[in-house]
Amino acid sequence: MKKLVILLVLGLVLVTGCSKKESLRLESISMKQVHDISENIEEYPDYVIVDVRSVEEYRSGHIKNAVNVPLPNIKEIDIPKDKKIIVYCRSGSRSLTSAGELHKLGYKYIYNMGGILDWEYELVKE
Repeated sequence: MKKLVILLVLGLVLVTGCSKKESLRLESISMKQVHDISENIEEYPDYVIVDVRSVEEYRSGHIKNAVNVPLPNIKEIDIPKDKKIIVYCRSGSRSLTSAGELHKLGYKYIYNMGGILDWEYELVKE
C-alpha cells in the first residue's frame, strides 16, 4: 500500500511539474490599430503583419505592408521571435489557428486581428 501511495504521488508530481509550458495569451488588436501600423510601418519596427490566407487570396487584396505566410506554411515562418506578430485571414478562423502554431514555435507577442472581411480600409492588390 505504501508503494502505491508513493507511486501515485510521484506520478502527480511528474504530471504537474512537467507541464509548466506557458499558455497562449492571445491579444486582440483593432483594425484601426492595424491600419495605423500598416500605413506607418517604419514607425513600428517591432511589428510584422502576417496574412495567413492562400497566395491567391493575398494577391486579390491584402493589407498594406503585410507579408503572406499561408497557414500550411506557418511552421516555416522566418521572423525573429521578439517581433510582435499581427495575424489575419479571411474570417478569423485561420488566424486563430496560426496564432496557436506561432505560440508553439516560441513566439510570445501574437495579436489576432481576425478576418479581412470586416476590413474597412483600402487593400493592396497585386
